[in-house]
Amino acid sequence: MYSFPWLRGLAVAFTCLIALPLVGCGESTGSVSGEVKLKGNPVAKGLISFAHPTSKRRVITGPIADGKYSVAGVPVGTCKIFIQPFGDFELPKDKDDKIKADKAKAKPKGKGKDDDTIPAKYADPKTSGLEFTVTAGENTYNIELE
Repeated sequence: MYSFPWLRGLAVAFTCLIALPLVGCGESTGSVSGEVKLKGNPVAKGLISFAHPTSKRRVITGPIADGKYSVAGVPVGTCKIFIQPFGDFELPKDKDDKIKADKAKAKPKGKGKDDDTIPAKYADPKTSGLEFTVTAGENTYNIELE
């Protein structure tokens, strides 16, 4: 049988050339925490999302509770931010206690005033006007909505 020791060396070298660039290819991330206020008052409940234009994980979302949030795994770089209201919802029901499918619209159960609702412009990253540059590690970003 023929022996080709150089072939084994070539295979090892080829494997190293392929595998070496893959080491450390993970995406750099950071965590972002802070407060979200609307007209000076903490937002009771909501969702905050960080949209990164070139990341594999394009949108990272976390809850807002009592005006505070903390989101881990946000890709490093400039992210657009959008905020959505989140609360207890109920669907309208008819006399027979069945949901009317043609008129079913989710309506939040109101505990507050009409002026404590997050304006619709903040629910879209294109219109929110909120941006933040995330760095590796821990970041703080406080947001005041109007």
